[in-house]
Amino acid sequence: MSLPVVRAYTARFSGALTAVSLDRLREVAGLQARGRLDDDRSEEFGVRRLRDTPGTPVVLRLYREDERWSFVLTYQGDPPAAGEVAAVRDRVRAAVAAAGVVLDHEI
Repeated sequence: MSLPVVRAYTARFSGALTAVSLDRLREVAGLQARGRLDDDRSEEFGVRRLRDTPGTPVVLRLYREDERWSFVLTYQGDPPAAGEVAAVRDRVRAAVAAAGVVLDHEI
C-alpha cells in the first residue's frame, strides 16, 4: 500500500511565457523539461526529484492548467525538512523573476 501524496508547497504565477522564458524558468528552478507551450492540453511542464527513495519521494513539478501556471512540491512518507522547503521556495521565486512573470500566490 503506497503512502498518500501530500502537498508541501504551491506557488501560482501568471504572465506570458515564451519558449525562451519557459526554458529559463525551468533552468533556474532546476527542472527537467516536459511539455511544450504549443501543446493544446494542460499538463506537466517540468519535474525535479529532490528525494527519489522508492515509496517516499519528494518532487517539484511545474504545471499548466487552463492557462494558469503553478509549481507544486509534493512528498510521500516523511515530509521534507523546513529548510528544504524554504530552499525550494527561494528557487521558485528566483525562477519566476528570471522568466519575467508574476508570482500571484504561495501556500
